[in-house]
Amino acid sequence: MAEEEHSSIPLELTVVDVYKWAAEIGQEFERLIDTFGTESVSDFMPKVVRVLEQLEKLVDRDEKEHNEVSELRLDVQRLQAMYLEKSEQNARIQKDLEQVDESWKEEAKELLQTISRLREENKQLNAALSSHTTEQHAHAKEISDSDFEVMTRLKETVDRQRDALRAKDMEINQRNMELEALQSQVERLAKVNHDLRRKQAITQQQGKSLVEEKAHLQASLQGKEQEITALKDRLGLQGDLGDQIIKEMMDSLEVLQMEERDDNRGKEESSDMAQLDDTTRLDGKLVIDLSDPERPRFTMTELRSVLQEKNELKIRLMEVEDELSKYKNKLTKSTQTLPGEVFPETNTVWTQTYNPVEDPFMESSVDNRDSDRDEETCRSSEGSLYFDSDHYSLMRDPERSFLLMS
Repeated sequence: MAEEEHSSIPLELTVVDVYKWAAEIGQEFERLIDTFGTESVSDFMPKVVRVLEQLEKLVDRDEKEHNEVSELRLDVQRLQAMYLEKSEQNARIQKDLEQVDESWKEEAKELLQTISRLREENKQLNAALSSHTTEQHAHAKEISDSDFEVMTRLKETVDRQRDALRAKDMEINQRNMELEALQSQVERLAKVNHDLRRKQAITQQQGKSLVEEKAHLQASLQGKEQEITALKDRLGLQGDLGDQIIKEMMDSLEVLQMEERDDNRGKEESSDMAQLDDTTRLDGKLVIDLSDPERPRFTMTELRSVLQEKNELKIRLMEVEDELSKYKNKLTKSTQTLPGEVFPETNTVWTQTYNPVEDPFMESSVDNRDSDRDEETCRSSEGSLYFDSDHYSLMRDPERSFLLMS
């Protein structure tokens, strides 16, 4: 049985195997204890336990050493493989070096052969050149004077052609510079043309707006003139009756001025007497019959506002006409100096001309302006108010004002 167990022991023990043997020995001890009692195994059981512990330590150390040996073997194998690889690489490098050395030697040999061949060719060429130069010298001596003259004429011809070519090149360069200058000028003129067109469009718009404003002002002026005509018709004072009223108004104005001077002298009198005198005295005042259909119906303030508005409208109309004529003169000058525009699509030149806008109100506005310049401006003084001396006369009374047709 011991032989069988000895034969079953593996060559490489492990701690697990030791534990397995300890378990089997424990089972044997248990059978012995069951059979013979504890005293039969108490003497050698500690020795067996000690042996098993020593065996465990030895097996453990053996495993560690075995692992280290296996690792060392792997390192040795790896190093051997690296050594073999390095040796093979060195062999290849050595072989390549030998091939390079052989190729270099062959190239050097070929170069030496080429150098020797070139030296021989150089010697041959030097000999041929020396013979050729001697032949040229001999041939040059044989050239006649006529050939020399022909060569001279050819040289002069070549020089003249070279000078002509240089002159042509200079002329071409000059033409190119002129062409570039013309192109830049054309671009500048195109820009100027564009700006002038834009300004012309703006000026035309301004002219249209001024014409519309002028028409509006003329319509307003005509309406005011119609109102003034209606006022004259409503007044209906004509002929001798108007002259008589004018004389009465002049007399009343003189009396009024005299009374004003008397009032200035009598300022130191009592206020009661002055008030009584003012309320009871009728000198210098105009008595109006309310039942008279031809009595005056408008105050001086109303007539003055109407006439002042008419004057303002006429002055505004004159300013608008002057501004419009100024714009038209500028537009005419700009269109007269406007350069022709070249259209590259049709290779034609277009020149813009300006036709003045026909204004249906121009003649009437000019006539009105001439007539307005003949009229006297409205001015007020302390005693009288004058406007348009050829048509109207205004006289102011402290209490009432009248418009009389002369």
